[in-house]
Amino acid sequence: EAFSAAEPLHALRLFAEAREVARATGNRLVLGVAMVAETALLGRVGTLDDNTVSTTADAVRFWLGSGNENLFVTCLRNVVSLLDRLDAHRAVVELVATTTTRTPDRPPYGVEAQRLDAAMARARSELTLAEVDAGWRDGASRDLDAAGNAVVALLDSLPATARLRAP
Repeated sequence: EAFSAAEPLHALRLFAEAREVARATGNRLVLGVAMVAETALLGRVGTLDDNTVSTTADAVRFWLGSGNENLFVTCLRNVVSLLDRLDAHRAVVELVATTTTRTPDRPPYGVEAQRLDAAMARARSELTLAEVDAGWRDGASRDLDAAGNAVVALLDSLPATARLRAP
């Protein structure tokens, strides 16, 4: 995590290594935390390819139904950056709505809040007001598991060509 801002490629290698060590030792918590951190960085700077998209979907699947709502919400909020880069603006609105309305006692803060605000600003600039309002209503009506399933379905449905844009 400490290398994420200054040396993102190095950080990605370390996250991949942490995942493998955690898998080999059966440490599910460390595996999940590594996946959440890796997803955050991939969403911001990862190559828009099958690996980034599938790794992100795998992280969401990992936390779905885990019972650890805090890390699941963090994982979902981390996906917003990737959705933004993939121009999935309606999905950005829906996911921000879900994670905001379902966890009012744990609002995003700091850099996380800034990233969500920036993604929402781009979504508002690309969508009509009616589309933003409908996306917000749809997202706010979902529970976290439904939002996670929707994200996984969206990521799984993306054709590879949609992922091969320059970051």
